[in-house]
Amino acid sequence: EYSEIPSTMRDAVDSSGKLLFGAANICNHFLSLDFIINKVLPNLGSTYHSASKKIPYMDPISRETIVPSHNNGVKLEMFIFDVFPLADKWVVVEAARSEEFSPVKNEPGNAQDSPDTALQAISAQGKRWLEAVGAVVHGDGVCEISPLVSYGGEGLEKYKGVVLDTPVYLDS
Repeated sequence: EYSEIPSTMRDAVDSSGKLLFGAANICNHFLSLDFIINKVLPNLGSTYHSASKKIPYMDPISRETIVPSHNNGVKLEMFIFDVFPLADKWVVVEAARSEEFSPVKNEPGNAQDSPDTALQAISAQGKRWLEAVGAVVHGDGVCEISPLVSYGGEGLEKYKGVVLDTPVYLDS
């Protein structure tokens, strides 16, 4: 967990400037109910990570909610990766972030991790897929390909040589 390693390790880069510890866990996990019931629940009850947090509280005199400017409490957390050592086998799949992950954690209009940035990522992916088969995509508008048409860029050969003006939505 990035919050539990020293910043020197978290920020360490190789000679090309690439992070040494740049892999992330996007939390796409497939766990069997049997594994959860028989391995996780009996063995994970006291595995906690502590995190200092700014915790709002009520002032008993003014009855106002106080939002602290500094950490004033400790939150006990459990992480999905705490179950990894309990498994007899575990498989990891590495993927390019631009192809597989665009988080939505912030409000629309935010320049990072918002519905807008997710839409930009899906549009850029659609353009890459079409250009890879020889299509020409013009414009800065949205280019979206229905997952019923292509899930990973396959089956788009009929667009070879086709010029598409954005915005475009391919649903057949």
